[in-house]
Amino acid sequence: MEAGLTGVPAASTSDDLAGASRIAAIAYRYRKEPGRAAENARRQTALTHNSPLVLAAAEFFSRLACRVLQGVRPIEAMQQETTENAIAASLAEWVRAGIASRSEDTRSAIRRFGQMCEISAAFPATIHLIAAYEDRLEEGLIQNVMAGGDSAGRGLLAGLVLGAWGGLAAIPDRWLSGWAAADAINALLDQIEPGR
Repeated sequence: MEAGLTGVPAASTSDDLAGASRIAAIAYRYRKEPGRAAENARRQTALTHNSPLVLAAAEFFSRLACRVLQGVRPIEAMQQETTENAIAASLAEWVRAGIASRSEDTRSAIRRFGQMCEISAAFPATIHLIAAYEDRLEEGLIQNVMAGGDSAGRGLLAGLVLGAWGGLAAIPDRWLSGWAAADAINALLDQIEPGR
């Protein structure tokens, strides 16, 4: 902004996966329209991050969340995304590597992929978390933090997909009851989907 740039030209060329991680509301709002979810996730991400791979990751995870919200198991949904949509070859390879690592110890897998926020490390690590903890959101998010590094970016995306699959029932009551802004969050959710 200091250089007088606005919109996409002002966005960073950073390849941090976290740039694509702020898409939960978009994915939920357009859960029945994966194309619109992907388009809006890309546009939102482009406001701050203009790396082609980060933009592609925003599209990938938004469509993935839509599939999962429609009842497709996360691993199956990730495999469908790589075969049914034209995604970057590197993303497809990171999906395969992340799924293949699901039986590996999470800390070891994330150290091997890399703990940093760059997409080349954080993307396959996030896929690992989704695949390894498909039905165990709480354990997956705890293991993510324990693995260190950029756990926030990974956690937002893994939490999006695992939460889409498990719903509110997957979130421990002690986590929900501890929300300082629970009333405000619930009011916003009611605006997105009245009578949910």
